[in-house]
Amino acid sequence: MILADAGVAHEDGTFSLLRGGISTVWAAKGEPILFHGALMARVDMPEGVSGKQSIALLLLKDGKKIIPDQERSFEIPEHIKKQAVINIAFSMSITLPEEGAYEFQLEINGKRVAAYQLEAKKKT
Repeated sequence: MILADAGVAHEDGTFSLLRGGISTVWAAKGEPILFHGALMARVDMPEGVSGKQSIALLLLKDGKKIIPDQERSFEIPEHIKKQAVINIAFSMSITLPEEGAYEFQLEINGKRVAAYQLEAKKKT
């Protein structure tokens, strides 16, 4: 997974992103900590998996959920015989409640498949 200012997954199996690799969100003292951007993920599904799949994005701080789970689904056609590769783009606008360490977690069919660390800081 990678956090970027903007991102989109394309039908041809590629994706585009702008200023990727964000690991810290900054806010001025006294201002809310805002993040506007996209979380991009590329997931290799196990060979032979097909049909409807569920995906969820969680945002946690100290093990507690910060936002409701962002849930979606996608389908891998039955005729796909090789391993499917899925590109996922979650566009978001989030106000982080306080400074500190956050973790995005990506789950597919209820199983955690990736995590991404984000730090929120205020300028002094």
